[in-house]
Amino acid sequence: MVNKFFKTAVLSFAAIATLASCGGNNQSAQEQLPSKKERIQQLLSQAGSGDYVPAAFFKHFPHKFGPEAVQEHIDFIRATGNDVAKVQFEVIFPAVEIQKPEDLANVPVYEADFFEEQLAVIEGVSKQLGDSLLILPTVYGPTIMLYETLGKNTIELIKANPELGEKAIDNVTASLENFLRAARQRGADGFYVSSILGVTEEGEIDYDFFNNYIRKYDKRLSETAHQLSDINVLHICGFTHNNFDYAQYADYPGEIINIPSRHADGSLIDLKALQKVFQRPIFGGLDNRGVIVNGSIDEIKAEIDKVFAVAPASFVLGADCTVPADQDLSKLRAAIDYAHGWRAAHAK
Repeated sequence: MVNKFFKTAVLSFAAIATLASCGGNNQSAQEQLPSKKERIQQLLSQAGSGDYVPAAFFKHFPHKFGPEAVQEHIDFIRATGNDVAKVQFEVIFPAVEIQKPEDLANVPVYEADFFEEQLAVIEGVSKQLGDSLLILPTVYGPTIMLYETLGKNTIELIKANPELGEKAIDNVTASLENFLRAARQRGADGFYVSSILGVTEEGEIDYDFFNNYIRKYDKRLSETAHQLSDINVLHICGFTHNNFDYAQYADYPGEIINIPSRHADGSLIDLKALQKVFQRPIFGGLDNRGVIVNGSIDEIKAEIDKVFAVAPASFVLGADCTVPADQDLSKLRAAIDYAHGWRAAHAK
């Protein structure tokens, strides 16, 4: 299915003539540089993408919906030189009042029209950038949206009535699947699927809750995204916890893995080792609140040098999550440009 989304650019005879008249030295269509879409196709082939390393960073915008939101996405992508266009997911599920566990039955399934404002942003970005970039809307995992619906006592509510709790998660998952199907029709090439761990207040992972509830429905959402497209990023959120186990996600669908690349103490994980666990391209390397925010451009480049020292061939430079809303975009642009030319500049 990947080839469905990538068309090899072919120069017309007129365009070739124009190039020649402008000093193109009879450059043929085969000599054209690959598009950003084609770069990602090369990445997905597990052959890497030559000397060019794709890169992308993401942030939230002041306007969540409407033409302003479309323009803010486009302005950001053009300012940074991102290799993919990720459309942020800004939908909020209404809270459901829970006075007793039985009220879990009131969690609804939302149809596609509930997401219309978000779908319109996807369509707007796709119409302007879809010919040159992959359009990958974010979708949050069911548990994330269930927290919005039920509040901070979500885990306790579900454990108090597992049957109704599971039905509530099932309904939230069905709602998000409705969004995926509609987004695909409105210009999405694939999805950036955000999964989450079940974390206690002490910062530990509740693997019992994860295995009995979160995993089943998070994975189901990833499977639905995979059924709709062969170009999806699995984003695993939750890197500072003391007993993080990457292997919990090794069997999830997702053609590119955006995973926390640092240990709880901040030290960099061997990204080549992560690639061996997932057998797919790795996306990340930088802390979204670290040097990319607080460092100088020279310090950012020095950190990228460290990342590339442990990065696999099939790699996308980025952060482990969204950067701050007030991020200096010139730093992102510098990081992305540096990544694009890093391998050529450091070839032995």
